[in-house]
Amino acid sequence: MSYQISLATAQTQNPDANVHRRSANYRPSLWGDHFLSYSNKSKETIDDSEQVQGLKEEVQRILMAPIDNLLEKLELIDAIQRLGVSYHFESEIDEVLQQIHRYHYTCDVQESDDALYTIALHFRLLRQQGYNILSVDIFNKFKDNMGNFKESLTNDVKGMLSFYEATHMRVHGEDILDEALKFTTTHLESMTINLSPPLATQVSHALNRPIRKCLPRVEARQYFSIYQENASHNEVLLNFAKLDFNMLQKQHQKELSHISRWWKDIDVATNLSFARDRVVELYFWILGVYFEPQYSLARRILTKTICMASIIDDIYDVYGTHEELELFTDAIKRWDISCIDQLPKYTKLCYKVLLDVFEEIEEEMCKDGRLDCVYYAKVAVRHY
Repeated sequence: MSYQISLATAQTQNPDANVHRRSANYRPSLWGDHFLSYSNKSKETIDDSEQVQGLKEEVQRILMAPIDNLLEKLELIDAIQRLGVSYHFESEIDEVLQQIHRYHYTCDVQESDDALYTIALHFRLLRQQGYNILSVDIFNKFKDNMGNFKESLTNDVKGMLSFYEATHMRVHGEDILDEALKFTTTHLESMTINLSPPLATQVSHALNRPIRKCLPRVEARQYFSIYQENASHNEVLLNFAKLDFNMLQKQHQKELSHISRWWKDIDVATNLSFARDRVVELYFWILGVYFEPQYSLARRILTKTICMASIIDDIYDVYGTHEELELFTDAIKRWDISCIDQLPKYTKLCYKVLLDVFEEIEEEMCKDGRLDCVYYAKVAVRHY
């Protein structure tokens, strides 16, 4: 989103009332104190850990069962990944896909009704896992004598959708997948108005945002409604995924509550009113990088770091004068709290919070013997 830059008289942060500063006219935060309350709400949750563990073990048992039906196993792995619980079964999924790669990837399904669907799903799952071994030539069997994709494929909507998703795993030089993307996109767009739910919903969603480009948490929430309407869905997996999603969401709410409280203590809206107040959006950004529970500390650190980067951006790009920015830059290069006295009031606050954030990071990294990370992080900020 672009903002019109205008001139605004310096406010209380500016010691010189005659200095006119730019303003980006950022809108205030949409969220207010909404997320501060989640730390209390989390106490009301029921401990479902035993039930979740039981369901997890059952899903694991189903996943690791012998491969009697290739398609069923592929669909199970696909569902586990799209429901957002694959982080529980990373080694198991890798083991199963290794088996499929070794013993099943040359399986001839050319004559079956779901050949396109199966081969495309097979191709995509192996590519996603890093097995770049299925040649794209496998899709030549779906071309006619003129070198075009067979028009009869358009009768198989499920297969076309699977093929469409597979094309997003292409690499440079795989011309057949470039052709396939155009072919499947064109026909799926024309089919959508004639399809019934849930297939119509699934096709529309995929055309808007294919799996390859989805955020895992958003995709999982979207896929729940699609998967449960599938007549062949696995009830154990669906229940496990829903419970896991809700429990993990509570953790995310706690984290955002903690970060929101830290942000409120800074009181950016008042003390740094020229800067963007976007702590919630920045947390969601980091949540898109990694949502798994084991990365809680990383989410907290990165969110606070990017919040500071956002404020510093606005100091340099919008608010600060040339003289003030020289002082601020010198202070960051020296990285010493004693520099704070020479800074203008508004940069004093930013500088103090920046040093506090990195002190917190240093304490956490010290616990794991990873202080070298802090050193390189500081170097990155100095060259930012």
